[in-house]
Amino acid sequence: MENDFFKKRENELVEDTIVLGKAVKSFWEVLPIPVCTTSPVFIILETGKWFDALFGYEKNELAGESLKELAFKKDDFEEIIGRLSGERKISNVEAILRNKDGEKVSVLVSAIAQEDDHGEVFSYLFSFIDVTLIKKTERELQEKIKDSVRNARELTDSKQALMNILEDIEQERKKAETERDKTLAIIKNFADGLLMIEGGVITLFNPKAAEFFKISENEAIGRDAQAFEKHEMFSSLFKLIKQKDKDLFREEFRMANDLILEVSGVYIGKGEACEARMIILHDITREKMVERMKTEFVSIAAHQLRTPLSAIKWILSMLLGGDVGEVPPEQRDLLEKSYQSNERMIRLVNDLLNTTRIEEGKFLAKITSQDIKELVRSTVAPFKEEVKRKGLDFSFQLPSGRLPKVGIDVEKIRLTIQNLMDNALHYTKQGTIKVALSFDKNENNFLFSITDTGIGISKDEQPRVFGKFFRAVSAIKTETEGSGLGLFIAKNIIEAHGGKIWFESKEGIGSTFYFTLPVIARS
Repeated sequence: MENDFFKKRENELVEDTIVLGKAVKSFWEVLPIPVCTTSPVFIILETGKWFDALFGYEKNELAGESLKELAFKKDDFEEIIGRLSGERKISNVEAILRNKDGEKVSVLVSAIAQEDDHGEVFSYLFSFIDVTLIKKTERELQEKIKDSVRNARELTDSKQALMNILEDIEQERKKAETERDKTLAIIKNFADGLLMIEGGVITLFNPKAAEFFKISENEAIGRDAQAFEKHEMFSSLFKLIKQKDKDLFREEFRMANDLILEVSGVYIGKGEACEARMIILHDITREKMVERMKTEFVSIAAHQLRTPLSAIKWILSMLLGGDVGEVPPEQRDLLEKSYQSNERMIRLVNDLLNTTRIEEGKFLAKITSQDIKELVRSTVAPFKEEVKRKGLDFSFQLPSGRLPKVGIDVEKIRLTIQNLMDNALHYTKQGTIKVALSFDKNENNFLFSITDTGIGISKDEQPRVFGKFFRAVSAIKTETEGSGLGLFIAKNIIEAHGGKIWFESKEGIGSTFYFTLPVIARS
């Protein structure tokens, strides 16, 4: 029964050693020193690639074999075992081992015992420095010493050079260990959660990830990812990873009501066969909370402004209409300017309300089947008078024949066309405005375009054109008024309908804005 206990304890230690081996596996690939780990009874668990190269074996070919089998002389290894049992650590002990072909390999052996919290050894970490060439050289030098004093001096110099090389190797080994410790410190203290899945197994799970998922590192590392399918947060994350695959970048993932993460994935290694993947989990809960509070504030403020602005508009309309008596010309001019300023405020409030609805996902109100050609015609028609007043040439092209209808929110598409027309009129001082609508049978969608010969958009500013509150420098100089929300709203309207919106522009020459609408009724 006592033997069973020790056997069980030995098996537990072997399992712990395997887990430890995985933790340092990644460092072995870059550490230019032959290393291996063994169980407390010196059964080889894992070997580094430099270890395999030194002794002529394939990767992990020796796994499961006793390290004693490498000893050329049993006495050498018994001395190492004896010192390890007492000191738990040896450094640069000379020994002669043998490679796969039975050839002697002179090495300096260093080893350290890995202990648990109770001081029990659960594995040993061995490193070997190949000094075969050094030993051979030393023998040759010693033979030449007998021949002449001059050769003795040369041999002394050569030995010193070789010792310098060994010192350099030792320094590099220490540097590698320092870099390893730095990397581990970075991983453990990283502000984002890090999760690595390698061959379907979780091999890295830092403290921040443990905090997010509310499980310890030990519970996660070394386990198959499929073992967490019943864990609600894990299963949802794995579904997202599988769905996005290589396109997984800054995807929003709600872990709980009070925890929102931004998830990105990075493949580790080269080639299609790479199975290791690093998952980065960034906490954006606070940013989302601030964004929601800002949206709510804008919505409340806009709604509160809307009522008094509507009352002001009604009063000014009555005054200008003469409902309360004749208005003198001087006062009429002031009232008309007030009315126009109030209209601009109403448009700004409407833009702010539309923006909040977009951010809340409540923008499209009523989708109906419509004749897009008639909608474009009726929306563009009121602008012709303004085009004429500014002395601009105007071109308007519509497709002929019977066309399919589209499922749209009429008021939102009308608003989009109005925003594009307003921009073309405001920023075109001379030249031409061209409006066109066409139908592409192959793509089964409508293409709307509006071209102007206005101020254009600089190349540096073009990536920000559809951003919220953005106005180009040249636009501000030309037209001081504007909210910078028109194109942001237009983009969200078109994309909500399943279409695309884009533009082409050259500063000082003009711009063309396009959008498409698919011939598919949207629910």
